Amino acid sequence: MNQFDEYQKLIRYKFGTYSFVLLAVLIFLNYFLTFIFEIQWAETKELEFMLIAFISVLYLTAMSVYKGAYFKKSINLLYMYLFFHW
Repeated sequence: MNQFDEYQKLIRYKFGTYSFVLLAVLIFLNYFLTFIFEIQWAETKELEFMLIAFISVLYLTAMSVYKGAYFKKSINLLYMYLFFHW
């Protein structure tokens, strides 16, 4: 049995693509800052890439949950607000 419908898959694929583009842009900006201006904004290069990847994954997770990729359309918004509002 498939637990996600087409709308939910579309939302996840859409924001997966957006987060990949965000990851590529942030890596390019980091490369630009490092080799053109010689700016290192984190302690090590590994930490820079981990933080960039974390930003991309955080964007994917937040937007997927916010736009309803893990909830059916019939679920009440009050349910999502009570259990996922911080």
